[in-house]
Amino acid sequence: MLIQQILLTHFTHLKTSDSVSFAVKQFTESKINALPVTQNNIFKGLLLEADVLDADENLTLASLTKLFINIAVKPTDYFTQAIRLMVDNHLDIIPVISEKEEWLGIVTYKELMPSIVKYLGTTEPGAIVILEMERNNYSFGELNRLIETNDAHITQLNTYTDELTGLLTVNIKINKFEISDIVATLQRHEYQVKHYFGEELYQNEIRNNYDHLMTYLNI
Repeated sequence: MLIQQILLTHFTHLKTSDSVSFAVKQFTESKINALPVTQNNIFKGLLLEADVLDADENLTLASLTKLFINIAVKPTDYFTQAIRLMVDNHLDIIPVISEKEEWLGIVTYKELMPSIVKYLGTTEPGAIVILEMERNNYSFGELNRLIETNDAHITQLNTYTDELTGLLTVNIKINKFEISDIVATLQRHEYQVKHYFGEELYQNEIRNNYDHLMTYLNI
């Protein structure tokens, strides 16, 4: 999904000619931690609430330009770009600007959430299997082949690297809930199944290991 499909064109924003006291009021009413600042509809930057609260209320925002944060997305950007900028900078919103830096609107988490849900395949029925492996052992083709041998298909797959271990975590969404055969197949091919969420028709190695651990802890 592109940013232009979820941007809000009517949203509170500030102007460089506005006073600090006016900005404080806007932050209080909007209940967000940053607001866009424009000058003649040209985006000048984001202003953080914390910086406004520390400023002289009699000043205009033009005097705070050194505090503006130059973060924005274009309407043709993919929605994940907005998510990354929000997370990296601890922001509630991300401004949307044109190629000429004209202010077009903003995107918020509220607008992004449906896109995230769709991107992760959360609404699609099926089980989830989470693997952990060395990055050079990852092969989508092999994983897909092993899962298809159990009359199932991958409907969603995401990966990320654990910063502590350096291992690759692979999240696989499968188009059916009963995953005993799939988990057993992956284990038989020496894949480390870290977690799984689905239904089982019989116990497998993970469940047995868990039961053995619980028995040991209860001794």
